[in-house]
This record gives sequence, structure tokens and C-alpha cells, in this order.
Amino acid sequence: MTPSEIYADRIDAVDSQNTRIYGPAPAGDSWAGPAARQFRFDPHRIPDLNLALIGSYVRPDDVVLDVGGGAGRVCLPPWR
Repeated sequence: MTPSEIYADRIDAVDSQNTRIYGPAPAGDSWAGPAARQFRFDPHRIPDLNLALIGSYVRPDDVVLDVGGGAGRVCLPPWR
């Protein structure tokens, strides 16, 4: 098998596993539906120690730009 065929097989395996675990992906938006729930955070949660430390440096008038932050864990509404 060529490297691209091996890669395609791995992608198919991941898709099959996700379908088995979460059910079929919604039509038109593969990032929506049950699989997306694992990436959501409660905006009213108590922050973990690292996030609380970072938050202690941010003042009400500051602007924070989360570049490459994944699911936006740090850019949730303020908890204060």
C-alpha cells in the first residue's frame, strides 16, 4: 500500500469508530452533533488553577485574543 492509501485507511477507521460511538455525523456539518459535546465547556464552571492564575492577570478593560486555542477554553464568558 502507498502512504496515501495507508492514511486513507486510517481516516476511514477513525470515521467508522466515531460513527459507532456517536452515531452518524449530521449532514453538512461534521463538527456538530454528539461528537462536538466533548469539546464544550460550561461557561459558568469554577476555573481550574491554571485558568484562575491566568485570569488573575486580566482586568475588566483588557482584551484577550486566543490564537490557536483549540475549542476556546480560555475565551469563555467571564466567571467573575
